[in-house]
Order: sequence, then structure tokens, then C-alpha cells
Amino acid sequence: MAVTDTEQLSFEHEALTFSAQAMGDGPIVLCLHGFPDNARSFRHQLPALAEAGYRAISLTLRGYEPGAIPADGDYTMETIATDILAVIESLDTCPVHLIGHDWGAAVAYVATSAAPERFKSLTVMAVPHAGRFAREGLRIPKQLRLSWYMGFFNIPWLQKTNSRAFCQAGESYCVVATNGRHLNDVRIRPHSTQDLIQHCR
Repeated sequence: MAVTDTEQLSFEHEALTFSAQAMGDGPIVLCLHGFPDNARSFRHQLPALAEAGYRAISLTLRGYEPGAIPADGDYTMETIATDILAVIESLDTCPVHLIGHDWGAAVAYVATSAAPERFKSLTVMAVPHAGRFAREGLRIPKQLRLSWYMGFFNIPWLQKTNSRAFCQAGESYCVVATNGRHLNDVRIRPHSTQDLIQHCR
């Protein structure tokens, strides 16, 4: 199998099954997609990470495929973070590099806070830390327009429907933190696949 051949993986946590795509060999880089995306969102980054000497795995998150829909409807970030920690445990290798985009970034913050010893680095794209977002993000009119869907999906009766929303993508940025650093000390910079590879080194 060539380093950039896609391997299909499957992980189980409790009664749920999560599919994933993987490429390469080496230290693990676990990638978490955003909304309304899926594991294919990292189709361009997986080969680049594999060629750089990593085992890149893009996981499909809870609720995005039939086997990963919980009977109890629990989609809290804390619960999704336990899915991520269970996947890492099943990989039997720690610490791992974690990359999260959009919704996956929000989940990544929770997972790394819950078990920082399981992560070598954290790279998030398009979503600032919740504390920073609450302090500063909601004061910026453009950010309020781009974040409308967050409030929309928190309408109680809407959470139980099969409604769909299409979100406009805003300008992306990358927040990078390594194990042992506080989130207040992170660097914010434009992101690219090369940024991701450099940060994992």
C-alpha cells in the first residue's frame, strides 16, 4: 500500500460505530471535521500529512452517519469528546496530534481539556476558544452575522427536527497550542496544510 492510499477504518464507542479515512505511517494526527461536513473534508490534507511522515486519520463525528446516531439524542460536546478519547484509546498510542475544524474545533477544545495528557498538540481552525469568542467575538458585527447558525441550532424545539441550514464560511484562521501550554499563550495565524505539518513537528 502506497503512503497516500486511503485506508477505511471503523471505531466503536458504546453502541456507536464511527468510520474514518487514514493515510500514512508514523505519529498519529487525528482530524475532526466541521458542520455540515464529514471525514472527506480533510481529503487534501491527509496525503500531505502522510507524505510528511504522519499517520493522518479523519474521523466521522457522532451524528454524521447512520451507525453514529445515538438513540438518546446526546450530541453535547462533552459526549462527543468522550467519543474522541475512546478512539484515541483504541489506537493504543499516545499522545496524538489533534486537528479540529469548525464544530470539530469546538469538540477538540473540550477533548484536550478533559485529557491533556493524550495530546501532543492541538490545532484548531475557524473557531476561537469559547472564552475568547464570548469576550470578543460577539462584539464584532461581521462575526455575529457569520455565527447566526449557533443560536439557530440552540432553539429548543428546533433541536428535535430534521431541519437543515446552510452556513456561509467566514475567514479561516488557525489557533495552535502544544501540550503543556495554556490556551492564552496560543498563536493565531492564517492556516494552510503546510502550517499543519509544521506544527505537528
